Amino acid sequence: MDIRIPPTDIDEETADYTFAKVTTAIILQSEHNWEQWLAQIRQYAQTQQIWEFIDPSVEEPPKLEPPEDGVDMELEGMALQKAMILLKREIKRYDRRELALADILNYIRERISSRCFTFIEDITCPHECLRILQEQVARPEAATRTMLRSEFMKMKVHGPPRGKDLEDWVRDWEIMVERIRKHKIEDLLYNESLVMDFLQAIQKDCPEFSTQQQLQITITEIYPSHDEVLRAFWRYWRNVQVNGKQKKFKQPGGSFAATLQGRSPAEEMGQERKGDSQKKPPSCVCGSKHYFGQCPYYNSNIRSADWKADPEIEKKAQEMLKKPRIKGMVKASIEREGKNKKTPTRELVKRLRP
Repeated sequence: MDIRIPPTDIDEETADYTFAKVTTAIILQSEHNWEQWLAQIRQYAQTQQIWEFIDPSVEEPPKLEPPEDGVDMELEGMALQKAMILLKREIKRYDRRELALADILNYIRERISSRCFTFIEDITCPHECLRILQEQVARPEAATRTMLRSEFMKMKVHGPPRGKDLEDWVRDWEIMVERIRKHKIEDLLYNESLVMDFLQAIQKDCPEFSTQQQLQITITEIYPSHDEVLRAFWRYWRNVQVNGKQKKFKQPGGSFAATLQGRSPAEEMGQERKGDSQKKPPSCVCGSKHYFGQCPYYNSNIRSADWKADPEIEKKAQEMLKKPRIKGMVKASIEREGKNKKTPTRELVKRLRP
């Protein structure tokens, strides 16, 4: 008969002081780095399975209790052996957590400034230490929310500041959104607004990706989640870096533009072309992948003699033209296609004018 012992949450041999391997410590200085500092303490405590006993957000946390003593001696054979193994494991887990609780106070004190140390100099309970530091150092919740609103507005309105790489800025954006979620500022977390805020903020630095995403949303009228857009951005960005299809170069004003080897959705918005035409075009309402100017439903100049319209697709195309933004993109694309193909487009473009 096999003795099946449920696994522990962490490895018995490597559990103690796992977090001590981290060499870069955050020192609590003021309200400005309270959240990052507390996250460091929480990560360490969770690794040691003691966070529930010191969590400062809880007024009266539970106490660490030793395991129940003794084993039912009426058990026999394999059942008794299993009970003894489980008891031994619980005792070992208790001893490890007790040791971690005794050590956490030093861990906290080693990561605070001399000013902060004066608040807890005579305190020996780690939970009480964190509660006092939270009261003395951390911003009030209302002030934190006001600060986050202000910082978020700057990010979404101005985008990456002069001299800051887009990659670093997007990581800052991710951190900002997580902080907003943590503090439950619900009116900033409305998905459609959050997605468009991000895409418009990176428009000048990453027009290829931003416009492609906005165009897809306009055509499908379906908003992906904010996290899905971020994952799509990082896939796009890694592909750009690996394949060398986008090179950074400084523009006047400090931002860098994208140069991809292909016509982009940004060009559909009338932006200046930056590379040769090799990029895959977006999905069209007709079901093919091409630009508006290459679609016979929008550009009559490219229709073959035997071309026949599908009534359903024609209806969808006309519905799309009712949207001013799409209508402008169609007009720009047809003009561009006319220049490329050297075909007359004046009359067709004229029909698209408001």
